[in-house]
Amino acid sequence: MRNGCSRCRPSDNLTGYPLLINNSEDCSVGILSTTGCIEVIFTYLDIASNRDCEQDYVHVEDLINPQFNRRVCGDTIPHPFQSGSGSVRLTLVSDGNVTGGGYVAVPLFVECPSAINVASEWSPCSATCGDGIQERNVTCVNVLSNEAVSEENCDDSEISTERYCNLGECPSCDFEITEQQSEVVMFPPGGGPYGNNQDCRITISHPTQCVTIVIVSFDLEPGSVPGLCDNDYAEVSTFHDLSNPLVSLKLCGDPRPYPPFVSISNNVVINFHSDEQFVGSGFSFYPNFNNCPVFAFIPEPYGRCSETCGGGVRSRNVVCMNLATNTPVSEVLCGNSPYPTEEPCGLEDCPTCSRNLTESGIIESPDAGNGQYPNNTFCEYYITVPAPQCISLSLVEFDIERSNDRGQCNDFVRLFDLNFPNAEYQFCENLTNVVISRSNMIYFSFTSDDSGTGGGYQVLVNALECPDFAYDVGLFSECSVSCGEGGLVSRSVQCINVMTLSPVGDEFCPNIRPRDVMPCDPQEECIHSYDANQQCSYSITNPDGCVRITLLLFSLDDGDSVEFVDDGYDGLTVEAAGEKPFSSWTSRTGDVTLTFRSDDEDNDGFFRMLPFFVACPVYGYIAGEYGPCSAECGEAVRTRVVQCVVLETGIPVDDRLCNDPLPESQETCDLEPCPTCDRYITDEGDSPDLLSPGYPLAYQPDQACTYFISSVNDKCLSIFIISLDTEGPEEQPFGEDEECEGLDGLLVNNLILFVCKLHFCNQA
Repeated sequence: MRNGCSRCRPSDNLTGYPLLINNSEDCSVGILSTTGCIEVIFTYLDIASNRDCEQDYVHVEDLINPQFNRRVCGDTIPHPFQSGSGSVRLTLVSDGNVTGGGYVAVPLFVECPSAINVASEWSPCSATCGDGIQERNVTCVNVLSNEAVSEENCDDSEISTERYCNLGECPSCDFEITEQQSEVVMFPPGGGPYGNNQDCRITISHPTQCVTIVIVSFDLEPGSVPGLCDNDYAEVSTFHDLSNPLVSLKLCGDPRPYPPFVSISNNVVINFHSDEQFVGSGFSFYPNFNNCPVFAFIPEPYGRCSETCGGGVRSRNVVCMNLATNTPVSEVLCGNSPYPTEEPCGLEDCPTCSRNLTESGIIESPDAGNGQYPNNTFCEYYITVPAPQCISLSLVEFDIERSNDRGQCNDFVRLFDLNFPNAEYQFCENLTNVVISRSNMIYFSFTSDDSGTGGGYQVLVNALECPDFAYDVGLFSECSVSCGEGGLVSRSVQCINVMTLSPVGDEFCPNIRPRDVMPCDPQEECIHSYDANQQCSYSITNPDGCVRITLLLFSLDDGDSVEFVDDGYDGLTVEAAGEKPFSSWTSRTGDVTLTFRSDDEDNDGFFRMLPFFVACPVYGYIAGEYGPCSAECGEAVRTRVVQCVVLETGIPVDDRLCNDPLPESQETCDLEPCPTCDRYITDEGDSPDLLSPGYPLAYQPDQACTYFISSVNDKCLSIFIISLDTEGPEEQPFGEDEECEGLDGLLVNNLILFVCKLHFCNQA
């Protein structure tokens, strides 16, 4: 071993250790072998870390084969250096800045290999700022010929082919566009490629007009699977205000053709994200400011994924809407939709376990005996025995994740007879110890989700004589709810004699009774919900005109409402409740207040409304004053005149010219109940006259008077009709029995002899 400078004198196998390296110092150690080659193993390294080892480093050289040379720095122990000759030199180089502890290197004298792995120089960092990746090639090379040979000729030790690099914090990449552009906007500004691990925000806004984004070029890293942007992406969102996005579109890869993105508001944000992997050249676009559209595609939220693992899809509806009336219209009016209706989901690999069983045996959950089965597992077993035998499944061990408070299983076992599939069992509790099939074929499956596990199951499979009685099961009904949770499905379940198919009692059937009612949750999620006892007010002002509120989504529970008030115009207040009572509401002045109120009950309601600044309407409904109530007591209504008019002149016009919600023309009067006219009469007093309410004045509508007449002295009764003036048949002055059905009249009924019943009406 030879030392090229006196201060870096070697001590056994140590060079520059444990002394600190001086600045601007170069020290060399020569190693010579006359019988073979040299392997240098670093056991300690503390050289200032720097990009590409260009400042401080240890230069390890094969003086005969320079293609094997390399530099090492930092504090990570490098891969051993293998020379191709017997002449090696280690040179410690330091600049005038940072120092370190040096290195410990052990030289070993070994036989020369026929081939050795040779690494190329590191590529430039993949990022221009922030974190990136450097790559290099590693090739197995013949030591004598310096030609590439098969990797089998080199040792199996690995040399890294990539490493992280960091070029310092990136400057902010956010910018705003508030004016019409005469040139195409590029991202990154000045052209690509963009950097790794970037998050940039491009804000495009205009005081009154909406934004159209026309993509000119687009090159980003594609997603992990087609249709999914989970690596680098640009997400375009249109807002009503900057905290509440209405619709968004996520783009990646090269999504040609490029349909234009048309906003429904005057604010658009493009959020760009890149990960630590590959980069692209970026994108360019042309922003236009135009009048807000009347028709636009509105994407609904995605539903649930069709699979929890192994690859599934989730879907949504994209509807062409008339934004003024909030009604669906033909897609021809909206042009080409930029919004996909499906995207991949549930991409994690599923643990699998499948088996066909044709004889008695045992089936077990995955990792049986290890305490817990894995998440996202799907196992299925097809079990067949020779006919005419049937199959018994005995649950020896059963411990899987329990059901929720609605009886729904997260992890569950599903089993049914392949010849009688309606009689399906699905459970996560140990509801039974034995299940017996009706035929010689049975299906058994196990599914676990992505959270919670248990000890698993062990099931003993046996063949036996088929039972005489079994459950006959119908199909499940549709779920009782169309979205969200809380639904139920039901089916018919009946124990029958297998030979005669006649129904018998449940005690005859050997299996546990299949469930006839089960919880269900549709794939679509309901949009909800707000808290109880809320009152929220929204003030909207348009100094240059009026305000139109379009109800995009609206479904409130009973007792909850939104009040629309024009603060500058009396008589236009409207209260909206229930299922979207109208499509839009337009004020008469520029000052509007919306007030939402919820009662103290739990709810599943929601609303989404979009305000527009518009010119004040020419036509509108005008409601007059309410008239008097139709009665003085009991149930009554009062009415008023409602007309569509020219607002400036008050001249009535056709109702089709008014777009307002039609005001109510009738309301219920809040009156005291009318005094009762029922009486109880006996023969212990004078024979009273029976008079209709208010006699001799006309009686009121919707009245019913009952007179109970009874003799306490066991006498019969005579009733004389002195005067009768009620509703009756027009063609005759007096009506009886069936002629009076459904009309005002006097019904006489003998409570002892029910066949004695008389009905009088009209005049007598």
